[in-house]
Amino acid sequence: MTLREVEKYARSQGYDGCEHAGEWNGFDVYEPTIADIPPGEFVCTGPPLVILVSGDDARMSTPDEAFAVLDSLYPTEEDE
Repeated sequence: MTLREVEKYARSQGYDGCEHAGEWNGFDVYEPTIADIPPGEFVCTGPPLVILVSGDDARMSTPDEAFAVLDSLYPTEEDE
């Protein structure tokens, strides 16, 4: 799946786009983005869901998957 196709999927889910974050459990992981957020601000819309891509299929993660991805891609001192 191309980045353009993943961005199209992100827009279909209500986001403005996405950024590749890495790989997890055989998936390419994309973080959905929302435009027009001032620097230093954030939007809390619920669990930090990510887009999981495998081959030509894209889907939103489950909340459990989202937290597992966060732990894997962004470990804290507690995780190490």
